[in-house]
Amino acid sequence: MCRSPKSPVGTLICYTGGIILVGGRVRRREFIVLAGGATAWPLVARAQQSKPVRRVGVLMNTTADDVDPAYLPAGRGFVFSSNRQTKSSVNQFNGHTYFALDEYERERVFNLHTMDAQGASITQISVNQSHDRNPVVRPNGDIMFSRWDHVGDRNHFKVFRVKPDGTDMFVLYGSHSPGNSFLHPRDMDPNGPYKGFVSSDLMPLSGTHEGGALVFIDAANYSEQNTPANSTISATGGQTQATQQLLKFDRGLSQFGRITTPYPLWDGTNRVLIAYAPCEVTKNGVVVSCATLSAAEIARLGDMDRLNTDIAADPVQDNVNPSYAIYMFNPANQTFLIVASAPAGFMYTDPVAIQSRTEPNATDPTSVDATLAAQNKGLLEVRSVYDTDGLGRMGDPMIAAADLGAGCTTAIAKTTPADSMDTRAQVAAFASQLQGAQEVFTRLGDGVRLQADPAQRVEGFGRKQVGPGIARDGVAAATQLPRLSRFAPAVADDRETAQRFGQDRSLPRRIGGGDRGLVRRDGARHAHCPLQGTRFDQ
Repeated sequence: MCRSPKSPVGTLICYTGGIILVGGRVRRREFIVLAGGATAWPLVARAQQSKPVRRVGVLMNTTADDVDPAYLPAGRGFVFSSNRQTKSSVNQFNGHTYFALDEYERERVFNLHTMDAQGASITQISVNQSHDRNPVVRPNGDIMFSRWDHVGDRNHFKVFRVKPDGTDMFVLYGSHSPGNSFLHPRDMDPNGPYKGFVSSDLMPLSGTHEGGALVFIDAANYSEQNTPANSTISATGGQTQATQQLLKFDRGLSQFGRITTPYPLWDGTNRVLIAYAPCEVTKNGVVVSCATLSAAEIARLGDMDRLNTDIAADPVQDNVNPSYAIYMFNPANQTFLIVASAPAGFMYTDPVAIQSRTEPNATDPTSVDATLAAQNKGLLEVRSVYDTDGLGRMGDPMIAAADLGAGCTTAIAKTTPADSMDTRAQVAAFASQLQGAQEVFTRLGDGVRLQADPAQRVEGFGRKQVGPGIARDGVAAATQLPRLSRFAPAVADDRETAQRFGQDRSLPRRIGGGDRGLVRRDGARHAHCPLQGTRFDQ
């Protein structure tokens, strides 16, 4: 069993296999823990009292597991990860209910869900073929979480963000950065030197009992390692290990131990509560510290290409389960102070400091098309088939020679970006579409020539606005009209009436004549040469 520590920082919550620890002396504060059940983990809300804690609410569902709860601001309830799959499991093939399993078909998938403060209105807000976990609420009101994402040869957890109603979901960090899986992300003190940073434990997908390295991520200025948000930020940066002794975030022996479930304090000290396990192995059947190993023994244990027979015959085995204990880590002086040590055979993880914090922003729900929402449908906005991530990774590299037309040697013509803040040296050039774009903007604006802001969305067709910017003299240059494929859902052909975006969102008139170059669908065309075998609206 877990035992209650005498902690100077407040209440700690620990659970291993459904066992709960609640300790400390803070009163009249609410928090959420997990209560172990016989067949499931239900969410339990408990209130702290001077006497033993009492149960004030419980969600019971013996077929589902609910984990990783966090309060939503303004009394709007909670967000948590669950395999209930309240939306995605319903009305599947032939009207039956089927629960999605992870991509290895081992267990039911955990997705994000919300519920109101009374435990009702349970709503699934994310859908993923594998797990979405570790949700927390950021100061701006967004939910930040770790998503298991398998794209090509990248099989990992990256950091995502989403609004509490499930809209505006996008990757925050980690798609193309060193390391495999960023778990347990949390914002660091927004009033300190690490404002905009996120702490996370970086680890392999499996094989380390969820232990890895403690990293600080500059999510405010970098989307990936060495990928700044704009040209005013240093080209080098993104993530750094917080500990002076670098911990291993891959599989194999981590000579200086492993860290999991960091919880940064917001008290001006920049300290982080962590669960830390030292490096231990068995040598001739006896548990010893890795500090006692020779360089040759460490090298052997770190060799991931050894034969299984050689591993079995080695007297030194990396087979000791981690003995996680709670420490207070200070990055300024690199100290680890013990807070709570578990008894032999147990571990303490997931520390939480009960401290006063400014309530996060209460994000209002996104206004959506009620007609589509009632049908469980939505709009898919295709922004650019030439550069889907805005970083050039999904442009030319994704086009094979067989995709090019006869005599074409350069897949996508390039030009210098007009935006001085753009970090790319070259961007796709769409000069052949400029004339058509000018005419479309002129017609839709009823004779007003608009200057488009490349950082803003072009939307609201058929309503009061075409672009959210103010109408000004002059038409933007070609490089200032990015992602012309925004028009794709609106126009099928230059001889057809415009298709609808949704209720009351059709274009006001047919587009033809000089717009032909913008809306042709007989091939994917750009300033250089056409691509073969593609059909879509530009």
